[in-house]
Amino acid sequence: MVELNQQITWYPEHVKDGQFGKWLSNARDWSISRNRYWGSPIPVWVSDDPAHPRIDVYGSFAELEADFGRLPLNDAGEPDLHRPYIDDLTRPNPDDPTGKSTMRRIEDVFDVWFDSGSMPYAQVHYPFENADWFEHHYPGDFITEYIGQTRGWFYLLHVLATALFDRPAFRTSVSHGIVLGNDGQKMSKSLRNYPDVSEVFDRDGSDAMRWFLMASPILRGGNLIVTEQGIRSEVRQVLLPLWSTWYFFALYANAAHQGAGLTAGRVTPDTPVTTMDRYVLARTRKLVETVTAQLDAYDVPGACETVRVHLDLLTNWYVRTQRDRFWSEDQAAFDTLWTSLETLTPRHGAAGPAAVRGGVARPDRRPLGAPVRLADPGRRLRGRPGARGRRRPGRRGRRRARGGVRRPGAAQGQRACACGSR
Repeated sequence: MVELNQQITWYPEHVKDGQFGKWLSNARDWSISRNRYWGSPIPVWVSDDPAHPRIDVYGSFAELEADFGRLPLNDAGEPDLHRPYIDDLTRPNPDDPTGKSTMRRIEDVFDVWFDSGSMPYAQVHYPFENADWFEHHYPGDFITEYIGQTRGWFYLLHVLATALFDRPAFRTSVSHGIVLGNDGQKMSKSLRNYPDVSEVFDRDGSDAMRWFLMASPILRGGNLIVTEQGIRSEVRQVLLPLWSTWYFFALYANAAHQGAGLTAGRVTPDTPVTTMDRYVLARTRKLVETVTAQLDAYDVPGACETVRVHLDLLTNWYVRTQRDRFWSEDQAAFDTLWTSLETLTPRHGAAGPAAVRGGVARPDRRPLGAPVRLADPGRRLRGRPGARGRRRPGRRGRRRARGGVRRPGAAQGQRACACGSR
C-alpha cells in the first residue's frame, strides 16, 4: 500500500507522505464485520455442529443457486441478498455423514466502509458485467473529500484496490480542509452558525458562494470560516468587474454608428492593434496557459487568483486607459476587448459557471467561441450629438459606462464600476 501510494498525485502534496502516508505505514487491523441487522450480509456459511466443521464462501448468484437450489427472494419475489431473506438459505452439511448438522450464514454484516471502498467496481457490477468498460475507466482520474477521509474513504478504497488489483483506486486526490461557521466551530445545521444559503443566493448569486469556496485555502488543506463579508468580497473583486467590463463593451458597441451598433470579432493578424492591445492580448494568452496548467494540476485556488489578477488588468488598466478609443468607435479596441472577454469567460466559468452560462459576458447566450454581433434592437441607447456630429452615449450613459453600472438586484446607490469598486 505504501508503494502504490507513490503513484497517486495528492493535493496538497504533503498529504502523500504526511497524513495519509504515515497512516499507511502504521496501518492497523481492520475488522470488516459488524454485529448489526442492517447492512451487506457477509456471504459465509458455517456448520452449526463443531464436531463437523465446514466453511463455505460464496461469490455469485450462480454459486448460491448451485448449492441451495434457489436464490434468496424478497416479498415481491425478487432476488434480494439482504436480511432476513438471505438467512433463509440453509442446507445440510456435506461433511457430516449423519446429516444432522446444517450450514447457516453467520449473522454479521460488512462494515459500511467496506461498501464504500468497493464503490468503483460494485457500481458497475464488475466482474459479472461491464468488464471492458471497467478496465478502461479504472482507476478513477480524480477524487475529493475532506482531509479526515485519509483515515476513512480514501484509506479503504486504497486497501481494497491494493488487495484486489495491486494498483491504486484513484490517480489524483484533492483533500480539502474543514468548513467552519462564523463562530469558528465546525459548520453545523443544529448550530446554524453560517449565512442563510437562500439569502446569499438571492442577494449575491450562486457564483459568489462558489467562487468564495473555490478561491479559498480550503482546497489546499486549510480550514475556512464562512462569512457574509467574505462572500461579498468575491462579488466586489471578481463578479462585478466582469459584469461591468461586459456592460461597458455592450453599451458602446450598441451605441456605435449612431445607434446601429457594430460587429466585434476575434483579433486577426490584419487587425491594426496598438501597443496596449498587444499587451493585453499577450497577457490573455498567458492567462490561458497559466490557468490550464493550474487546473490540470488541480490547483483551483491558484487558477482563481490568476483570473482575479487578469480581471484587474483588464478593467483597471486596459478599459480605463482606452476609453477614448471606444468613444471614438475604434474597431480594433472593440475587437481586442471582445477577444479578451471571449477568452476569459471559459476560464472564469471553471469556478463561476452561472455568470457565463447565464449571459453576463455573452448577452445572446450563444456558445462560447461563436462570433456575436452586439447590436440589440431592444437595447437602443438614448444619446445626444457629439462634438463632431456623431451620436454618442448621453451624459447619463457615459457615466454609467465609466463606473456607474448598477448590477441586477443592487440597492439604490450600490453601483459597480470598471475598477471593481462601489
